[in-house]
Amino acid sequence: LPQQPFTAQLLLHSVACLLYTVNLCPHTDKTDCPINVYFVIDTSESIALQTMPIQSLVDHMKEFIPRFISKLEDEAYQNQVSITWQLGGLHFSDVVEIFSPITSSRDTYINKLKGISYIGRGTFTDCAISNMTEQILSQAARGVNYAVVITDGHVTGSPCGGIKLQAERAQVNGIKLFAVAPSQKIHEQGLREIANLPHELYRNNYATTKKDAIEVDDETIDKIIQVMKHEAYGECYKMSCLEITGPLGPKGFRGQKVRADNTGSFLYQYAVGITGMYGVIILSLFNIRACADSDRISFFSKGPNGSNGAPGSPGIKGSKGTLGSAGPKGEPVSPEYLSSSEKTSLPMAFPFLIAFLLPSDCEKRCGALDIVFIIDSSESIGFTNFSLEKNFVINVVSRLGSIAKDPKSETGARVGVVQYSHEGTFEAIQLNDERIDSLSSFKEAVKRLEWIAGGTWTPSALQFAYNKLIKESRREKARVFAVVVTDGRHDPRDSDTNLQALCTGDVIVNAIGIGDMFNKQEEDETLHSIACDNKQRVQKMKLFSELVAEEFIDNMEDVLCPDPQIVCPDLPCQTELAVAQCTQRPVDVVFFLDGSERIGKQNFQIAHSFVENVAEKLTLAKRDNENMNARIALLQYGSENEQVVAFPLTYNMTEITDALAQIKYLDSSSNLGSAIIYASNNIVLNSRDRQRAARRNAELSFVFITDGITGNKNLDEAIDSMKKQNVMPTVVALGSDVDMDVLLKIGLGDRAAIFQEKNYASLYQPSFFDRFIRWIC
Repeated sequence: LPQQPFTAQLLLHSVACLLYTVNLCPHTDKTDCPINVYFVIDTSESIALQTMPIQSLVDHMKEFIPRFISKLEDEAYQNQVSITWQLGGLHFSDVVEIFSPITSSRDTYINKLKGISYIGRGTFTDCAISNMTEQILSQAARGVNYAVVITDGHVTGSPCGGIKLQAERAQVNGIKLFAVAPSQKIHEQGLREIANLPHELYRNNYATTKKDAIEVDDETIDKIIQVMKHEAYGECYKMSCLEITGPLGPKGFRGQKVRADNTGSFLYQYAVGITGMYGVIILSLFNIRACADSDRISFFSKGPNGSNGAPGSPGIKGSKGTLGSAGPKGEPVSPEYLSSSEKTSLPMAFPFLIAFLLPSDCEKRCGALDIVFIIDSSESIGFTNFSLEKNFVINVVSRLGSIAKDPKSETGARVGVVQYSHEGTFEAIQLNDERIDSLSSFKEAVKRLEWIAGGTWTPSALQFAYNKLIKESRREKARVFAVVVTDGRHDPRDSDTNLQALCTGDVIVNAIGIGDMFNKQEEDETLHSIACDNKQRVQKMKLFSELVAEEFIDNMEDVLCPDPQIVCPDLPCQTELAVAQCTQRPVDVVFFLDGSERIGKQNFQIAHSFVENVAEKLTLAKRDNENMNARIALLQYGSENEQVVAFPLTYNMTEITDALAQIKYLDSSSNLGSAIIYASNNIVLNSRDRQRAARRNAELSFVFITDGITGNKNLDEAIDSMKKQNVMPTVVALGSDVDMDVLLKIGLGDRAAIFQEKNYASLYQPSFFDRFIRWIC
């Protein structure tokens, strides 16, 4: 048969291949398979300050890599590929430092590795991966490329496009990335974004240290090296046993002759059609209903009847009753004419009644105070805790009465703030800043401070605060306080000698230390040094959230203003006491009332009653152009095109009451973005002549009463509009089912501006109502 020679040839070749595979066939030429390994080491603050002494974790990584390198052997892997190794490396924080180009000299590489020192600032992992990719592509002429990224997965910024983007770019260029944790304190999602798929090969809980131990994890090293060699073998070695040329096939039959009259037509080439839609699956199951949309199909069977619901929330406040008849005239009496026994028999509520009857536009004065807050803005603090620090500053200052308008005034409080991270990043709100002339302007300045997210140079920050704020701008007759908030850790490169920089002169220093690390003796000493060795001036906490607790704010108020003076104006006798809220500055408040079906009619009525209570509590302006006091407006909103202005910005209480009595619940869907844009165009601006209706010198405040569950259309545009108009947002979020992402968006990222209560009945609670009024004013 004609195929016998080929069959015999194939059989002989297969036998030869088998002998070759089991090393019975002599083989001298092995495929070269160079492997390039690039180490990317995180030396940011979140790594350097994780352990004591500082930098010990970085030193441990510098032990892990030589151990890793010692296990890299040039070898004939599987007796078929010749593996050799080359090494490169960089370390990073918010900057990248390349400590070694790609080299085959292990001694040179390890010497350069030993010379690195931690940078100790923010974490830009995406830029480190980008630099690694550029180094490998420019230096590694050929071979299989791997990167071992040693990091905790946390980042403080993504100026190079983000971890995911740069990891994918590296993978597209043939670089395989392993993610290795330096400790147990990690952000696993960040590590998984770095590592190649499958994660069972490239992540697999790799760590430089064994769990609950300080020894190098040899198992991690062995697993990674095994994966490297196996994957490299697959790329370098190409099976050639079956790559033989077969015999030519038989000659084909002669084609059929074409008829002369059968001329061909033009050939048109068409584009490939789009993929057809998936078919509809018809489900027919007994006693089961199915809900389906384009993304998912979910099944549910009819459940049992639910239990009776809980009692409803309290009803809305009733209308005012008729005036009662006059009582008999009492005998004139004063406590000073009572005997001691009669005085002690006064009702317990009597002091409260006296306080209640005091004119509410009395002003608290603390004398001349210069207060400097020094707050930690380093990476180890974290964004959320930094926000809590800012809220703490605002809440404390709000308790100290009015801010002196003139920086040279001999009375009133002046407040400065220093936020610090590593050297050269300190930022300050100066004590003598003429733009800070009210509590409102101070709040805005504090809210504008942005988390630096670098290293921690506490001693230098204290020296900076003394030199640039206290020494240069303190008032001659003012008492000077400094309040230092820190987690206690600082970079050892910053000299401890400056920890007592504020102890010069007559500055009263209060140190607030936060975190479990203060149970350690050395951290106690740090705090005591900051507080000028006065243990009474040291406060310790475990959580940053304790900073904004009401009890602690009360305590700080007593520390900074121990003997306040209450000054009340001379008022003529009047039948009703004037309520003096927001009297020192103009405030225009726009309420946004969610009229969606989720809210429900009863809750809607409670909400608009709350708006009426606020209007009664605030001191309303006497005319539209008055440069103090409040005006309010109310917008009810539903779907994208449903917005109803119940009343525009007004000071007329009768107009407000009449409008609220006539308001009708929309019972619609919700689109808050469109409502904000509508309010900007029809309340903040006059819809008739497009002139500004809000007072130019007034604080413009938007108050959102919503759960945040709304359509996203126009929301980003609406947020930009709020920022351009310098809106101060306040969010009243009611219930447990809320969309916190949307609430944070409309609150412009300020968690302190979000009042979250368990239900609408909470709007009646005096504790909530008082906090809300204090915040608005």
